Amino acid sequence: MSVFTDLVEVGRVLRVEFVEPWNMGEFIATFPSARAHFDQVNHQVHALVVMSGITRDPNGVLRFREHPSFSHPRAGYTVFVGADRRARLIVETGLRLIGFRRYEFHPTEVEGRESLRRRIQDEQ
Repeated sequence: MSVFTDLVEVGRVLRVEFVEPWNMGEFIATFPSARAHFDQVNHQVHALVVMSGITRDPNGVLRFREHPSFSHPRAGYTVFVGADRRARLIVETGLRLIGFRRYEFHPTEVEGRESLRRRIQDEQ
């Protein structure tokens, strides 16, 4: 599997990392565990999506919009890091189609994590 997920910031951030080669089936397979975490907590869960390992667009790439991070009632901000211009355009287009506006892009994971830490601190 080339799509890795883990919970960071004491379960307040779902980190997703893509490493080539990967496919949408691998990403979609992570949806149930993400949804289960969202269902179990009483706080917002943000997402940190590491895109620096993406070099191509797999078939069905716009299905990323089905992830719970964009639809669950406890979904917070999604921060994308390391996206090139092409990946950023695809993500922004997909999110506009579903009306999701709680996202940011940062060049590095360090900057993305700092942004999410500030949001989490503001929530407490």
